[in-house]
Amino acid sequence: MSRLAGRLAGRLAGRLRALAIAAIVIGLAASCVRVRPHQRQRLAHPAMQAPVWPAVDRADEHVREVREGSGGATASGGSGCGCN
Repeated sequence: MSRLAGRLAGRLAGRLRALAIAAIVIGLAASCVRVRPHQRQRLAHPAMQAPVWPAVDRADEHVREVREGSGGATASGGSGCGCN
């Protein structure tokens, strides 16, 4: 009986492994979707945007200032280069 139980357990494990691999492949394939132009309108709806939090905005502004090497020119036109 122990040989039969071992064989059945091996078959079951193989089938479960194959089923798990198939589920992963199907899940990955389903996540790749092409968004058509008429669908983008719904995705760009303001309700789909991330909430605006002042602390996050300040942190984003700080990162932008550090990256660009300039600060305080967000509300006014011009960047100081004379190319307006």
